[in-house]
Amino acid sequence: MHSRNMVSCSSELACVNVDAHWAESDEWREWGPPRNLVAGESYHVEELRSLCGVPTENGYLQPVEACFVREASNPYDPNAWRVEVAGIAVGHARRELAAVLSEALDRTNCSSFNVCGVLRGGSFGAPNIGVHVWLDRRTSAGPEILFDDNEREVAWPPYDGEGSQARDHALHERLLIWLNR
Repeated sequence: MHSRNMVSCSSELACVNVDAHWAESDEWREWGPPRNLVAGESYHVEELRSLCGVPTENGYLQPVEACFVREASNPYDPNAWRVEVAGIAVGHARRELAAVLSEALDRTNCSSFNVCGVLRGGSFGAPNIGVHVWLDRRTSAGPEILFDDNEREVAWPPYDGEGSQARDHALHERLLIWLNR
């Protein structure tokens, strides 16, 4: 992604535009494709496994809220934005995106914002887990970001059965936790 491909990143914060319970329905599966705008997941394998679990036959397709947190003191990139899921660091915004976000949001003192995302992968054949996000689906006030191309869009919609076994496993785990309260 190159910043020239971005149509706009507002310096004014836009309102929440997704229902608080979006992840509980399958409506997100009907949205347009998320984008691969998070880098460095390979440095966070254990953290991602703690969120999903071990590889399964059909992998994972887990809707999540992704929190972008400004990391101006990052020694590798002064424009850095760390990406967290459930308070756990899972990567960073790609450099080109981070530069655009920092330029627009540092003026507003916006140090974090949340968007819809999905953890995807973790099958026996492809054990790595990626973090893909819909920057236009805000769960908190945040920037309005528009793209003029489809660069970094991931293959979508999910294939039939993708994440199904993992979804059943996650549901079973949540049920056990609830029953043991």
